[in-house]
Amino acid sequence: MKIRYWIPTIIVLIFIWGNSMLNGSISEMISSFIQYLLTGQDMEMVILSGSDKLLRKIAHFSEYLLLALCVYYGCYKNRIAGQTMRFCMILFLLVAPCDEWIQSFTDGRNASFFDALLDWSGYTIGWLINLLLIKRWIKPSHPY
Repeated sequence: MKIRYWIPTIIVLIFIWGNSMLNGSISEMISSFIQYLLTGQDMEMVILSGSDKLLRKIAHFSEYLLLALCVYYGCYKNRIAGQTMRFCMILFLLVAPCDEWIQSFTDGRNASFFDALLDWSGYTIGWLINLLLIKRWIKPSHPY
């Protein structure tokens, strides 16, 4: 197995878990700043109105969609198929509860089952996108 194909997965995991370790104030400030960049809304108004909540939910979904793309890439490039690929999918579905567990120990943050559902949804959609892309554009002789 070639580890270099897993580097994108490792980077995304560090990003996901790194964000989970940020306290609530810093996390809120980052999402408010991103909302400001996207919409031009004043950051104080974003924080007061709570309009960054949708952006946070989209971020949960997107991070895990990206994670699924990276995991599938690692499996694909290492020619992992069948049972092992299913194991990878199931194993990485455990990342979301782990992410929420980390947040439960972080000041100003809490664990949310709804966020874990968003994470799993993003991961599942990412996995399905991979399957559709492989079936559509890769040679039929490939084992996937």
